[in-house]
Amino acid sequence: MRSERFSFVGGIIYVAGWRSAFLITGIFGFLRVVIFQIFIRRHPELSQTDKTATLPRRPWIELLAYRETWAVFICRFLADPVWYFYLFWIPSFLSQERGLHLGGIALVAGIP
Repeated sequence: MRSERFSFVGGIIYVAGWRSAFLITGIFGFLRVVIFQIFIRRHPELSQTDKTATLPRRPWIELLAYRETWAVFICRFLADPVWYFYLFWIPSFLSQERGLHLGGIALVAGIP
């Protein structure tokens, strides 16, 4: 699903400009909120179950006692710089070195 979203936004930018991509994706987001609110109002039993299923509140500092928390921290610390390097470097590489325009980059991003 993630690759389709990138190619969809890239296609919008290619056809209508980057401002339109922000506007169109924002409109889709607001429409999802409106549809969700209508759905919840028509099915009040779903919203009531959320209110009754509360978890005990814990201070954030207690999470540091768990090994799983540290595993997530370490994995994110090591993997995120690499991921963001490629995320921001690949479009400029494809544009400068391979001569792809924004529509071509959007098509390449859509390949799984």
